[in-house]
Amino acid sequence: MPKGRGSIEEVTQIMSTPIEWAPGLLLRADTYECSFYQKD
Repeated sequence: MPKGRGSIEEVTQIMSTPIEWAPGLLLRADTYECSFYQKD
């Protein structure tokens, strides 16, 4: 994502949205911002 576009809140909301084919599956996301790709 180019700098200045999108937000952590937007990514968290997208990744926490329920999936229609998996009702009841609890989804949540922990997000953070950094200058390069990192896997926590």
